[in-house]
Amino acid sequence: MKPQNRIVKLLIVEENGAMCRLVRALIEGLPVAVSECHDGAQALAVCAEVQPDWVLIDLNLAGMDALAATRRIATVHPRSRVLLLSEDDDARLRSVAARAGVWAIVLKQSLIDVRRFLEPTAEDREPRDAKGC
Repeated sequence: MKPQNRIVKLLIVEENGAMCRLVRALIEGLPVAVSECHDGAQALAVCAEVQPDWVLIDLNLAGMDALAATRRIATVHPRSRVLLLSEDDDARLRSVAARAGVWAIVLKQSLIDVRRFLEPTAEDREPRDAKGC
């Protein structure tokens, strides 16, 4: 199957239902199968079941820390690329996130960036933009 015809699997790890709906609206029309969960522990279980290509995880999760969940995802599911959803962007966060296995940081105010990562032509791209880890 050509990369542009492939269905991309996305796992959204976000407590806020409105944010999940917004992400779904922004990626509408792309060949993406979306799964959702609401905390880091659930994310590990869903990753095992779904084997997502991309995981969009909110930095501010209740329960398991998002970066701890990312470390586990990166270790157990190394083919899954993790996008960290954050309100803040600074050098320290990028450094800590990169060590945890984050592919790139997506700022909440630039949520449309998620779409660019999921476009069929983006499959083999390197992390990009100023927030790439």
